[in-house]
Amino acid sequence: MFEQWPEGLEPQCRRIVDPPMRVRVRLAAAIARDAPAKANEIALRVRAEGLVLDEIVDGELLGWCRSNRGDWLGVVDIELHTSNRLGRLPLRQLIPAGAIERADER
Repeated sequence: MFEQWPEGLEPQCRRIVDPPMRVRVRLAAAIARDAPAKANEIALRVRAEGLVLDEIVDGELLGWCRSNRGDWLGVVDIELHTSNRLGRLPLRQLIPAGAIERADER
């Protein structure tokens, strides 16, 4: 995962989580978005088939990396779903630490 990121000074600015850890991700805190449009301005097709970004989803934490501002970001595999639950989008995403919690903390 961090093959292209050479090791430097200690402590490292990246960590692999081995084995990967089950987590829960608050998407609303994890993915930046523009101000929401009014519901009556969004086509029904978009409301039905658009990705839901305001729920909590299960994920798998693979590692941590630190930004040059000092904050920690989790490397997490998650799956997003459409509103009608007919579509899904699996992805690996950098997630701010504050939007991640252990799956067993709930």
